[in-house]
Amino acid sequence: MPVENGLCYLSHDLCLMALNYGQDIGEGHLNFLWQVIVQSHFLHALSSEVHGVGRAFEYSVYALARAAEAVDDDEGSHIHRVGEYCGIIAERLGMKEDFIQTISLQAILHDIGKLYTPREILRKTEPLTAQENIEARKHTLWGAKIIGGHAYLRIAQMIALNHHERWDGTGYPRGLKGDAIPVEARIAALADQYDMLRMARPGKPQIDHATVTKILNQGDDRVKPQYFDPLVLKAYRETAFLFEEVYQRRKG
Repeated sequence: MPVENGLCYLSHDLCLMALNYGQDIGEGHLNFLWQVIVQSHFLHALSSEVHGVGRAFEYSVYALARAAEAVDDDEGSHIHRVGEYCGIIAERLGMKEDFIQTISLQAILHDIGKLYTPREILRKTEPLTAQENIEARKHTLWGAKIIGGHAYLRIAQMIALNHHERWDGTGYPRGLKGDAIPVEARIAALADQYDMLRMARPGKPQIDHATVTKILNQGDDRVKPQYFDPLVLKAYRETAFLFEEVYQRRKG
């Protein structure tokens, strides 16, 4: 393209060019270009700041999650798998991309309340006593309290508080039923249950993917399909092979 006249600004961060005005370049053109340059530098600085805040926020979530890992050696891989499972289900349900990314990250805090659960309860191989069971269930309440009520962590708090609620109303801590359970907690409930069934724990052998899928679909003495939102369970059936991929990749 032939160039008759133009203006250019070049710096380390920004390059602006305006070519072929079709008239002589005057002071007004220079002032306009300078205003564009100032605004562009401001937006660039603001974008960098917001990106930095996002990284700091994400680091804080992982720092909290590592605290839960320190309490229970088996929690590390488990919490990260649950986060990935939640993202898979949310995507299958057609959720928006920002929700998918948020639940994938914040679901790793679902068991943060176990920081307040006595270690001997977490490690016990025999069935819990009635009092120990009450104490263990408090991790949902403690989790919500630890995370707090900041809007940025709303999904994490809702998951921590409600991921043991059941679709049929037989869960805890509040016995919520159906749509009264936040959708992020309904997703996390299945994701957490799948992984807990798969994992080898003290007094419990590891269960293979096919057997766990059968349990979720048909039920056994521990789990019933009516515990889960039917749409979430359907989304699991349609993406079950991805759960197996995540488990194998993160089982170490």
